[in-house]
Amino acid sequence: SQRYNLASLRSAAKGLAVNNFASLPREELLGLNEERVVALLSEDRLAVESEEQAYETLMAWATKASQPLPEAALAAIRFGSMTETFLREHVHSEPLMQTVEAM
Repeated sequence: SQRYNLASLRSAAKGLAVNNFASLPREELLGLNEERVVALLSEDRLAVESEEQAYETLMAWATKASQPLPEAALAAIRFGSMTETFLREHVHSEPLMQTVEAM
């Protein structure tokens, strides 16, 4: 859609991805560029079963992309919606969260 500047098609595709985030193929999500990952995770309407799912997707994307966590993507994660157990067992122990960019 970007090649032909079809704004309405881009908007519809983003809406579909936001509304069906939980059922999108993982490989598709992991293949997105940083701008698109941030845009998806920043959506208030992002349809996830839990915020942990959004966090885990971001961690998998950063690992696959072999790059630091984008601050904008981290800002989009609603850590306050996660359980204390998940934060302690997964977030605090995640090596990617120890990077300078993630702090």
